[in-house]
Amino acid sequence: MKKKSTSQITIRRARNSDLPEIFQLAEARELAPPNKPLAERIWIRDHLRAKQILLVAVNKKDIIGFSMGEKLVSQVVIHHLLIVHHRWRRQGVATKLLQSLEREAKRRRASCILGYGVVSSKGIHRLLKKHHYQAGSLVREYQKFL
Repeated sequence: MKKKSTSQITIRRARNSDLPEIFQLAEARELAPPNKPLAERIWIRDHLRAKQILLVAVNKKDIIGFSMGEKLVSQVVIHHLLIVHHRWRRQGVATKLLQSLEREAKRRRASCILGYGVVSSKGIHRLLKKHHYQAGSLVREYQKFL
């Protein structure tokens, strides 16, 4: 596949009007456990409302990726999601999103980022290692909807 130019891609904070495109991206098959889409949408929307870290990668007018993090009371940012449209993967978009999230974490006075990567996604593991993230303990996520 021919590499696309990322020179016109900008990273910015998400807006309410971006949510439908973000929700579409969040339906990536890597994140598809049962009953998750509605919870995922509420979670993403609440991050935006709470002024947490929600960044989008924009090419012209299209959102082609997003990254979401949460600053805790401590000096830690939890990096929950980094999703890039499948046509834009391995083009440098994820690196731009990750670097922007790191700058925003520093701006919010964080001293550590705890990142999550889907176990089956070799790409996210390569990306995090490339940017000097160290693998932590192996855990399995459990959820209970109330």
